[in-house]
Amino acid sequence: MLHHDCTIAQIGARQTPEPAFTFRLARAILILLGAALSAAPSAASGGEAAVPSDLVPGAYRFEDGAFLFIGEGDGHRKLVVLPDEQIRGLAPDPAGWIYGPSLGATDPVEGWLRQSSDQTAQQTIGWWTRERPHERLATRLAVREEPASFRNGRTKLAGTLISPEGRGPFPALVLAHGSGAETRNRGPLVYELARLGFAVLTFDKRGSGESKGDLRSATLDDLAKDVVSGVDWLQQQPRVDQKRIGLWGHSQGAWIVVLAASRSTDVAFVIAECGGGVSPIEQHLSAGSNYYRVKRRLPEEHIEEIEKFRRLKYHVAAGLEPRNAYETELARVKSLPWFAETGGKLPDGFWEINGAYDPVVALARLRQPVLFLLAEHDSSTPTEATRRVLETTLAKSRHLDHSIIVIPNASHELFEVSRLAFDDDIPAAVRLAPGYTSALRAWLASHAALGD
Repeated sequence: MLHHDCTIAQIGARQTPEPAFTFRLARAILILLGAALSAAPSAASGGEAAVPSDLVPGAYRFEDGAFLFIGEGDGHRKLVVLPDEQIRGLAPDPAGWIYGPSLGATDPVEGWLRQSSDQTAQQTIGWWTRERPHERLATRLAVREEPASFRNGRTKLAGTLISPEGRGPFPALVLAHGSGAETRNRGPLVYELARLGFAVLTFDKRGSGESKGDLRSATLDDLAKDVVSGVDWLQQQPRVDQKRIGLWGHSQGAWIVVLAASRSTDVAFVIAECGGGVSPIEQHLSAGSNYYRVKRRLPEEHIEEIEKFRRLKYHVAAGLEPRNAYETELARVKSLPWFAETGGKLPDGFWEINGAYDPVVALARLRQPVLFLLAEHDSSTPTEATRRVLETTLAKSRHLDHSIIVIPNASHELFEVSRLAFDDDIPAAVRLAPGYTSALRAWLASHAALGD
């Protein structure tokens, strides 16, 4: 889940790594879990779980009009968003698929899901809970899933187009990735978007899955061009409305979609979540200070000194300051009590080629309607600093149609929390942040001519 600092220090024979806090890959709510949900033994039987009928991802409708969404997280682990927007990870059980009291827990068992075994008819899911022991049936809404293949220059990219059944033409969204290696997204919200009438293009990030290319040498500009290539591919699809193709990105994806939209007049609208205002370095420094303050509980004066030293490290790595300034400072601080928290090796890779990226340039060129969704308790992105940059830049550029919404009680992943939340808090998540999906649906309804 993390994009590590890559700063292992070797001072003499001593190695002191920076902690694995968040410049998060920050995969939006759709692609979470990682190791939080290993395929656990059956909570009901206490033994090795039999593998039940697979759950087909999608939106399932109950007779009363409520919806339940099945999707896949990291490692193709199953996720469910229940009708009240509670989110759970699922584990196989002889009775079907079980979930527990939170995203990462299946014990005690609180509910069960079972897929219809009749694959020739409409797919249905049976759902029952301890409070509601009588099975409720929900029917899967029909969607079409088609392979997608397109190129950015010599780089071949592969993905899936998920769309409603019918002739269309449908408005469309290209989903951009968070940081790190990511494959195509089949999370619950993809199927919510299809339910709302969108065709959704989700693809493997370059160098991941079936996509070619080298992610290690990729700039944010390269990744933005990959997204624009997806827009170009959608322009050729007969069931897609060429005038209503938008972009959606979370965390690192927020930088990417704004940059892509600033380069393409074929993009009609943009949704950027939990990022996009400050530079990668400033975002990472903020995440580090949050970690040291909340998780490590360091004195404030130590946090200030660490941030100053880390800023110099990343600036030198990105070519913003001379190396000799870093070497002088390293000699001064390596004996200080906080030095073991951060180490001394200069960052490399992503930071050398992207650390100095200035999002203000693309923001100032942006002309499409844009929705920025930020999280009140974001431990990765500095929410207030990001909001100020967005408001100031868009005002100066006289941007005509933008909304900047801070979702209360929301984490970086847009789960409901009451304080700053970090990666090890994710398994305890219970529901999506109230107001998140309603804000998203309302904005799409007004900017892509969609009903609720």
